[in-house]
Amino acid sequence: MTIVISQANQTVWDITLQTLGSVEGIFNILAANAFLRIDYTLPAGVQILIPDGLVIKPDVVDYYVKNNIYPATGDGHFATIDPQNMVEIIQNTAYDLSGGNVSFPGERLYNLRHKLTVQINFSNVSLAAIAYIEQSLDGINYNPIVNISEAVPVVSGSSSITFNIEGLLTDYCRVRIAVAGATTGTIDEIIWRV
Repeated sequence: MTIVISQANQTVWDITLQTLGSVEGIFNILAANAFLRIDYTLPAGVQILIPDGLVIKPDVVDYYVKNNIYPATGDGHFATIDPQNMVEIIQNTAYDLSGGNVSFPGERLYNLRHKLTVQINFSNVSLAAIAYIEQSLDGINYNPIVNISEAVPVVSGSSSITFNIEGLLTDYCRVRIAVAGATTGTIDEIIWRV
């Protein structure tokens, strides 16, 4: 992936023309950037991921680069880029920890952009458990992401832990909980944010 920084009054159409030489590749750019919309002007300074190997008309891209041209056809209706624009999937689990170790169903999270935030909400945990995030290339065989685990602490009431993960190589992820001993409490929900 290549990162392009939006210029004043650019739209995703402009970014596509600038980086691929044709607007035909716009859906590839939209797929790599969950927050983009085709009907708004981007604020200057937004990082946009461009998938490698998609240049459609290299001569057009070369012309823009050599002449320091940034197409900018925006009409001033700016997109607001904030957490509300993120993809968010909520798994309501209500899993009773007294049931032992569990691997929750995997989620296919499109548009990861190599970054993922996972929030695990839990309540009334009597003995610490360990939460792991696992990834899969095929959605069937999962492996733990190295160094991505955290204790689900003893708590009376509700609490949460959050993982911020970068460098993912797949769209498939899931949470696994390892329980030590006679733990009670619940994993209430898992929130995936891309």
